[in-house]
Amino acid sequence: MRFRVVVLAFLTLSLVRQAVAATPQWEVFELTLETAGPIKNPFVDADLTATFTHTASNRALTVDGFYDGESGGKQIFRVRFAPPEQGVWAYKTVSNITDLNAKSGRLEVTAPVSRGGLVRKQTLPRIFFREDGSPYYPVNFGLFPHPNNLGGADIGPTRKLDFPSEKVMMTFIDLLGDNGINMMMDIRVLFQRCDAINEPSFYPPFHVIDPEAWKIDRDRFNLAYFQRLDRELARAKEKGLFYTLQILTSQAVQKGEFTWRHSFYNVANGGWLEDKNGDGDGDDEDEYYNLNNADHVKYIKKMLRYTLARTAGYWNVMYRIGGDTRNPNSGRVIAPELAIKWFGHWRSFVRDVDPYDRPLTIGRA
Repeated sequence: MRFRVVVLAFLTLSLVRQAVAATPQWEVFELTLETAGPIKNPFVDADLTATFTHTASNRALTVDGFYDGESGGKQIFRVRFAPPEQGVWAYKTVSNITDLNAKSGRLEVTAPVSRGGLVRKQTLPRIFFREDGSPYYPVNFGLFPHPNNLGGADIGPTRKLDFPSEKVMMTFIDLLGDNGINMMMDIRVLFQRCDAINEPSFYPPFHVIDPEAWKIDRDRFNLAYFQRLDRELARAKEKGLFYTLQILTSQAVQKGEFTWRHSFYNVANGGWLEDKNGDGDGDDEDEYYNLNNADHVKYIKKMLRYTLARTAGYWNVMYRIGGDTRNPNSGRVIAPELAIKWFGHWRSFVRDVDPYDRPLTIGRA
């Protein structure tokens, strides 16, 4: 009888240990959840967060979950977490959806398989280090994909350009990583200058209703875009390539009638901004840079939260929240106090949402 009890206890302990997930330090742990009943608009109607607590130090980090499409007739939600410490982390979800709420478990974080993301030391604020303490020396390609990479006149009504395919982007990432480049900046927002959306998986972040007319659904995100971005970030990470993602448009993208006609911000395209002063774009103080516009702030917050929920777990991601505010080529120079207020607001927001403090820049100001 005693032998049976010991065996039973051993089997029970083994099952408990098997139930604990294992992830290397700094890598992405992904929790997948599903709902049995349909949610009318899972991007809007479902709230999901998860708190991860280190069982030894009691350090706690809360991350947002996100909707990621349907599979087998069920709606799929995910939570991504990049553990900053080795040891055991306990997690628990909070959601207004019963099937997603109060899901708990434990995560065993093992030794790292990489050097982790970029951090700065207070004593050397102008130098980046990896999370393992080793120095980082950027070898930066610059901007890609850029509409003007082929040279010639700027893209506009007289110049057509196809969006880069996923194959092209992956080939480019491989080319950089295999030849000593360790940083790139993705500025696909500039392709808003194209006259049509000829590859929705490349851009924009909102669900595309009519690609020829740039019509979007502002209350749903473009899953093809974000799922492709996941794959590109993962590929870049494999190649040791830091990937700077522009998460807000630059000033130059909002300026000009042709560009504004294709902007997902434009209320005529399903967005939420109006050309209030009738100058043919939405780039003025009471338009794009207006923090008092409740709808404007609401939709940007939703877009940023969703983007960060999906991408912040990748240690190789960096964020750019716009730029070109004093770019004379755009035809207008934004007042410094206005730029400081606008970018300062969104810098603080991203810092509050991102639990890992990924590098953040406004690019050329």
